[in-house]
Amino acid sequence: MTDIATAAHQPLAAFVGAWNTRGEVKLLGPSGRGAPYQATDNYEWLPGGYFLVHRYSAQMPDGAVDGI
Repeated sequence: MTDIATAAHQPLAAFVGAWNTRGEVKLLGPSGRGAPYQATDNYEWLPGGYFLVHRYSAQMPDGAVDGI
């Protein structure tokens, strides 16, 4: 592996930035009704430009979820 990412890594650049996500999750059980969720996803390059890191913060029906 070289120290500098190549042009093959550049398509990942389309994901870099902050994204807002909203949707509905289907709950298990007889009702099968949906419950809303909302999340913020952040993608950034790791040093070297080979990989992206994905950080997220979401408000799910069961509570808040944060992670990498």
